[in-house]
Parts: sequence; structure tokens; C-alpha cells
Amino acid sequence: MTTVNQGMSVEEIERFTERQEEKVAENASNKRKWESNHNGSLSQQNKGHKVPRAHTAWPINKKAYAGSLPLCNQCKSPHSGLCTVKYGNCKK
Repeated sequence: MTTVNQGMSVEEIERFTERQEEKVAENASNKRKWESNHNGSLSQQNKGHKVPRAHTAWPINKKAYAGSLPLCNQCKSPHSGLCTVKYGNCKK
């Protein structure tokens, strides 16, 4: 008897169904629980929307320098004469 001509025997079918039932039982714990998800409807988390904000060139509430010494553009501190800023790498 060959399986091609005769098909599967009853014992083979029973073994096959038992194996399939075991596989289903093993995978049943991995299924999603729909009961706890609001009557089976899918819900997606809302992503925070980016709020557009106006960018200004200069802060409005910041006051301008009102001292007697001129403000140096290199070191951003008020002094007269040459700037004495030392560079970090070469110390010039």
C-alpha cells in the first residue's frame, strides 16, 4: 500500500490532528487578549502634535547694554582697548 494511491490512514489522520491540537494549545498563550481592549475595537496611541511657534530674531524682553565702556564683539564683555581673550588650544 502506498500513501499516494490510498491516501492517509485513519491512525495517521488522528496523529496529525493530535499534533495540530498541541501546536494550537502552545500558541494560544501568545494570542492578543481582545476582551480587555474596549469591546474588541483597536485603539492607537495619540502622538503629540508639534505646535508651531513664532521665532523672533531678538528677544523682546532683553534690555540692551547701557554701560559706559564699549561692548567688545569678540568676547561679548565691556572693556576699552585690545581684547585679552586667550584661545583654548594655542593660548595666543
